[in-house]
Amino acid sequence: MNHPAPQARREPFPTERRRALIDQYFATQHSEHEISQLSECATGLDAARLAQHHQFYVRRSLDLREEYTIGVPVLPLSRCPFTDEVVQHSIDHLGLDGLWWDYDAAARPPEQLPATFFALTGALRLADTIPWFPFLCLPGPEVPYVLPRLLEHPAIVAVLSSVAIGGHQGYAITYFANPVPYGIPRVNTWATNMYTFPNEEGKLVWDAQPENPDEFGFDLEPWISSRQLLWIAPGDQTLALRDTVSGCPYLRLPGRRSITCIQEGDVWWD
Repeated sequence: MNHPAPQARREPFPTERRRALIDQYFATQHSEHEISQLSECATGLDAARLAQHHQFYVRRSLDLREEYTIGVPVLPLSRCPFTDEVVQHSIDHLGLDGLWWDYDAAARPPEQLPATFFALTGALRLADTIPWFPFLCLPGPEVPYVLPRLLEHPAIVAVLSSVAIGGHQGYAITYFANPVPYGIPRVNTWATNMYTFPNEEGKLVWDAQPENPDEFGFDLEPWISSRQLLWIAPGDQTLALRDTVSGCPYLRLPGRRSITCIQEGDVWWD
């Protein structure tokens, strides 16, 4: 099947503005933290002045975070195997230092996802250079994987695609369902500590279901053979879905099978 090349929904912020936003946000957060520490032992006029400064930095942080969130790129990331609809999803592909990757407080815009969208997880193989950022980043293991507990459900199919994240190699694993089952827990959205979803009444709600590396399935061949896992070739701008084991570039890749943890320039594996 020939697919037209999908287009992103909007223009992201310029790279230079992104860098300035992130640097200003980190500096503002640092100042806010320092003032909070000083306020613990301040009294009288000193305490009042520090409170004013603290409120200034709180508002400044919120403004910077909002501008960053509005500017996060939205990219064609996957394709629904049931409807053939392209999935456009926010992702800061310019680097792991973006607030999109903050595990505890990810800055992400509201998503416009197809009704068949079920979950998004991911993996990432690090390049040699690791950027510095103060927050905790959990981008997944170094090689792509599936969650058998989801794919064992007959209504769920996953699609594996690739996306460059700065100089790193990212892998997006998008789960689709038709019909959507509401009786099983989903999974935290890629690199965050929670997930949102429309409930049976159509109301957007949230829940948390952390990934457990013991549940990861790194042997992808059986799932491709059973057509529970489809894949998109790296660099294929048409996002054509493929279902063959032969020629699949995601099989038997080298890399760690545990979750990568990154913070303040340090890297370790859970």
